[in-house]
Amino acid sequence: MSEAYYLFCITSNDLIDGDSLGYGLADGQPLIKVTVGDLAAIVSMVSLEDYAGPGAEERLNNVEWITPRALRHGQVIQEITELAPTLPTSFGVLFSSRQKVISLLESNYKAIAGFLEMIRDKEEWAIKAYLDRNKLKNLLFQQRVEKAGATLSELSPGVKYFKEKQILAEVEKEIASWLDGKIDRIAGGLTAISAQLLARKNVKLAFDENENELVANWAILTEIADFEKMSEQISKMNMDPDLDGLELKLSGPWPPYSFAPSLEMEIEK
Repeated sequence: MSEAYYLFCITSNDLIDGDSLGYGLADGQPLIKVTVGDLAAIVSMVSLEDYAGPGAEERLNNVEWITPRALRHGQVIQEITELAPTLPTSFGVLFSSRQKVISLLESNYKAIAGFLEMIRDKEEWAIKAYLDRNKLKNLLFQQRVEKAGATLSELSPGVKYFKEKQILAEVEKEIASWLDGKIDRIAGGLTAISAQLLARKNVKLAFDENENELVANWAILTEIADFEKMSEQISKMNMDPDLDGLELKLSGPWPPYSFAPSLEMEIEK
């Protein structure tokens, strides 16, 4: 049965002990280093047939088959990231020979080495903003009603009802522009405490456990020493009455997928 080199990540050669890396996607598949200068590709040997042979497409679409392997892929990268700056790669990157792994490192050496140096002593975190739409709608409605003041209270019940319906319709239209302005403000505050900030595309109709809507999603790269500063900044934003209706949630740290450079490589399937 032919084998392939399965790539997990690339890291700093001098910081990783190749004799104690553990196993790859399964027991019996030890992790090994393929090195070029200061770089080390962390790989393991896998059956090429599993990923490229007859029935491979069916296996890759089988949740029971792929889930434990995808989870182990992420776990290996997390373990290496805790030891040294790491450039993670996506699930299922295969090479037919050791020389092809070496060629990957050689052809991308400068980009990889620069990235590993850039993320040294830094961590990637995810910051998501969730909107309580009903809460915001009520807040904006009350603000408009209070602004109308005596004028609204002097109307007859029927006219007042229709006027309030009109105000509510105006509030619905106002939410989008309100949200754009607040998200820009939040992003500006996060930029001030980050080495890099990247806006991610939102998953449509994504909600948290309280049914609040995901309206912004950032990856933030920060100095490890600045974690407390970042955490305090997020807490202040969550207590800011001007941002009422929005809640920021922090998760991580994660391997720096969001900031990794694209590599020139031949992916063999």
